[in-house]
Amino acid sequence: MEDLEKTKQNILRQCPQIFKDEVEIAIKQIASLDKNIQRHMLGTALVVTQMGFDATTTIAAMLHDTDIYPEFDESVQSLVKGVRVIEATTKNEDTKDEIITKYILNNAKDLRSVIIKLASVLDKLRNPELVNEGFKKTYFKQAQSIYSEIAEYLDFGSLKTEIDERVFEFTQPIEYQAIDERYKENDIDAKLLEKYLAFLKSKTTGLDVDIYGRIKSKYSVYNKLKKYEKEWKTPNIRAIDDLVAFRCITDSTNSCYKVL
Repeated sequence: MEDLEKTKQNILRQCPQIFKDEVEIAIKQIASLDKNIQRHMLGTALVVTQMGFDATTTIAAMLHDTDIYPEFDESVQSLVKGVRVIEATTKNEDTKDEIITKYILNNAKDLRSVIIKLASVLDKLRNPELVNEGFKKTYFKQAQSIYSEIAEYLDFGSLKTEIDERVFEFTQPIEYQAIDERYKENDIDAKLLEKYLAFLKSKTTGLDVDIYGRIKSKYSVYNKLKKYEKEWKTPNIRAIDDLVAFRCITDSTNSCYKVL
């Protein structure tokens, strides 16, 4: 119950404040639903809210798997119906995932419906107990082969990375754990990334430059090493040069050379 309230408050705090009252009405409308359904609806809505989407998308995300949506305006209904169409396309397991992916992207009337579905998939990957046990294998497979690909196509890199990472952790726990342990042994984490970012920024003071950094995902590491690793006891992650990488963006060629 406490987690639900926290999620509600996060949504209300981060949604467009001019439409806060409308979002709050939607929250109250789902309050009588099963707690797990509420949890998923709110989790999905929080993802799209944190991505910076409008209040209509947030409300539709909050209603996308309920029968309450007809009580809201046409714009919300249209987005929810769009999500239902996407979900229907994945039910035929005989259809190749590549074809399903192309169909979703080519036939979506509003890409916000696609975004809501991506958010819904991500929330269930974060909370795998919400996925029916008999359907988990198929769900996780489609999450990566369909929705990760869609996220990449739409240039939602962080979304794609998290989908891939969570599917990897669930479907290949031995390999995931082996790489995760090596990351911990070598202190490859957000703290290390922030340390190097602070160092680079201190060395470029006065220059017009934006500096970004990232830690290579464990799934990417797996793909690099899978040709060489057999038992995955102590994967040689040091063989990979870009475990931690940075991008410096300047306003001119001259500034670029100064940064270098």
